[in-house]
Amino acid sequence: MSDAPDQPAAVWMIRRGSPEATDTWFSFQHPTVTGVGRQQLPGLPANPTILDDREALLAVHVLPGAATPYDLQKQIESWVREAGGADDLYLEVVSRSTRVLWRDGRCVVVAPADQADEGFAAAALFTFVIREFHHQEAALEASWSILAGDVDLTHEVRSVDLARQAHVNKMTAMFQTARIWIARSEIALQRPASFLGPNGRRLFLELVLLADLEGRLRLIDDATEVGEDLYERANDRMIEKRSFIVELRVEVAILVAILAELVVLLLEYLHF
Repeated sequence: MSDAPDQPAAVWMIRRGSPEATDTWFSFQHPTVTGVGRQQLPGLPANPTILDDREALLAVHVLPGAATPYDLQKQIESWVREAGGADDLYLEVVSRSTRVLWRDGRCVVVAPADQADEGFAAAALFTFVIREFHHQEAALEASWSILAGDVDLTHEVRSVDLARQAHVNKMTAMFQTARIWIARSEIALQRPASFLGPNGRRLFLELVLLADLEGRLRLIDDATEVGEDLYERANDRMIEKRSFIVELRVEVAILVAILAELVVLLLEYLHF
């Protein structure tokens, strides 16, 4: 469907931003500190390029039952399903009298007017949390070839390899940062943001369940542990190598000093 459907009850552009912004609708602390703002639109945009903003969610409110014509409901549902690519998640959850249809970039909340905000908040929080997952998964996926190239540092380090210390430090920091992100993501999934009411919390947790974010977090945890172990060993080997070089230099210096003293003594002996 290339054109936007007819007008629903309300359309909102929900964007990620700074928690300190004056137009912040709500903010959350985990997995990263994020502010969320929203702007009501006069209707659904016919130009789909507005949906290319990966920091935004286009959210539509539809009144349930006879308040919205059946054809319009189906048209808007199709509009959500057609967002993104064929492999993108399409999720549908229901809690009490609120129904949320979600695909990254678009969502529809079918609910009475006084319950719509709960659905929007749950969908927005889920959107920005799952995008954090996408980012973290992509970063780890890109690191596999780097890990494979650094395996040699875990068992034998040559003097020339000490020049790679800055790289090892960078990778160590990356995986330690990932470990912090994992801990904060666990908080986000187990204890949804306090601004969500009971119904919004149920909707958010249902979306988390359908997207298998807890399973994906375990996989991120496993991959992060591999990186942590590799660079911990690499740092140990490099410290050992550096210590060996320092000790060798000290021993050579001592030997040179002893030899110099022997030469002086020999010269004195020959002189007399």
